[in-house]
Amino acid sequence: MPAIIMVVITIICGASSLGFLDPTLAAHLKQFKLTPSVIGLMFLIAPGIYAFTAPLWGWISDKKGHTKAMMTCGSLAGAVAYLLMGPAPFIGLSPSLWIIVIGLVIMGLGVGGALIPTFQDAVNTAKAHGLPDNMDTFGLVSGLFNSCFSLGAFLGPTAGGYLQEEYGFAWASTVVGGLLALNAVIVLLFCVIRRCIPEHSTYEEREPLLGDSAGVTDVSKSQLPV
Repeated sequence: MPAIIMVVITIICGASSLGFLDPTLAAHLKQFKLTPSVIGLMFLIAPGIYAFTAPLWGWISDKKGHTKAMMTCGSLAGAVAYLLMGPAPFIGLSPSLWIIVIGLVIMGLGVGGALIPTFQDAVNTAKAHGLPDNMDTFGLVSGLFNSCFSLGAFLGPTAGGYLQEEYGFAWASTVVGGLLALNAVIVLLFCVIRRCIPEHSTYEEREPLLGDSAGVTDVSKSQLPV
């Protein structure tokens, strides 16, 4: 099911990008000679913005339904944030505390905008493929979301620590930004392909047709001469 695979990739990439900062940000901030309390506040920026804006993203995805557009824009914003925080070696910026702060703000907004709509998108996909609109379906989607998020939360710090140790924070954050940008391209391509090759036979369209054909077959058999 391509739609679910796309959601899974988005969740893993978003959770990995959040977890990447756990083993890497403090070491990167040492060059600015900050106090431990200020470093702690820096760690609060992205998760704090994520927490405060999550209800807004949830409301938009529930009421407006633009889940894939939110996932695409959120992933792109997260990619820009990581390229700034490095900063990426190819953009010609020097490390700056204010650039890191701006990057953390953008990351909190972007990753939240990418992650929150995935739940609603997965629910919509499940119902479109015939699963009932009840607590069983919501529980299944919730389990999928938590499993993927946990996997991303494991991969982010693990890969982040290794990448920073081997290549430095600038290249490590560039890799994360590249993954988020790639995820945005995947979602965008999925939307384009779906518009070019629409699915004409959804579950809702197939079920009554099968039922009607079965009924016609039974009637025709009953009317055959013995």
